[in-house]
Amino acid sequence: MSHTPLIITGLKTTTVKWDLEHIKKAIGHKVAPLHKSVSDGFEWAKLESCGRSTVSDFIEAVKRKESDKRYLFDWSIPLYCSELVNELLIPRYFSDDYLQRTPPGSLYRDSWPSLFIAPAGITSSLHVDTFGSNFWMALFEGRKRWLFFPPEDVPCLYPQYHFHSSDPVFNLSLEDSGENSKGDYPLVAMTHPMECILEPGEVLFVPAGSPHQVENLEASLAISANFVNHSNISLVRDELLMASLIDDRSKELLSSLNALELNIDSNTSIEERKDLKWKEFKMN
Repeated sequence: MSHTPLIITGLKTTTVKWDLEHIKKAIGHKVAPLHKSVSDGFEWAKLESCGRSTVSDFIEAVKRKESDKRYLFDWSIPLYCSELVNELLIPRYFSDDYLQRTPPGSLYRDSWPSLFIAPAGITSSLHVDTFGSNFWMALFEGRKRWLFFPPEDVPCLYPQYHFHSSDPVFNLSLEDSGENSKGDYPLVAMTHPMECILEPGEVLFVPAGSPHQVENLEASLAISANFVNHSNISLVRDELLMASLIDDRSKELLSSLNALELNIDSNTSIEERKDLKWKEFKMN
C-alpha cells in the first residue's frame, strides 16, 4: 500500500529446482520470439523484435556468450509453456490478483507468469509497467541491477507518449545521471532514484507506476507477473478507461473489473487470504 519497491527472501516459487538446463530439457523444442535493445527504438522499454529461435538453441547461445544481445523477454508460460505451469508456486503475497477473477479469455488473465532468459550485458531501458499494474519477479540464475524512481518523478524523466499507448517512453539514458542533470536533462537532478542488485533466490516487488531500468549483470533466468489488487485498482481503472477509447478488449476488462465484488479489506493479513486461489496454480 505504500508503493515501495522491496526484495523478499526465503520464498519458494517452483516445485523443482529451476535453472537453464531444466528449462532446456522441459521446453527446449519450443520456438520463442526474441528481442534486442535498440537505443533509439520506439517500442516499450526500447526492446524491438529480432526474430525467433528454439529455446534450446537460444540457451546454448547464451551459455557460449554468442546470443548477440538477444533477449527472451516476457514470454507467457500459461499460453506457450504449459509443461512448466504445474511447477509454479505463486507467492501468497501476490495471490489476490483481481485479473484471475475475470471471465476466461479476458485480457491479461492468462498472460502471466512469464519467462525471461537474458545474456549478460543486455538492458531494458527505462519504462513503466503497462496499464497501472503491480509487478513481481523471481530470479533463479544470474544477477540483475535495478534502478527505480517513484511515480511522482515521471515528469522529471522527460516522458513521451505515442498515440497507441498511454504508457510513457523515456529517451534519456540513465547510465550517468550526473551528466544528464548537467546537460540535456536537468530535471533528472530533482528525481529520487533507488537501486538494488537482485540475487538468485530472491523475489522483487515493483509497485505500479514506478519507472525502472534493468541491467542483466550475468546470464539470467527469471519469471515475472503483473497483477492488480486493492493497492492499484484505482490506477488500473483510470488506465483502462483511456485504453478503452481505442481498444475493445480493454473496455471489456474494465467492465469485468467494475463488476467484481472487491470486498477484501486492505488490512486483511496474509494468513487470512489462504482461501484465495491463483487459477490452477499452487500457492507458496
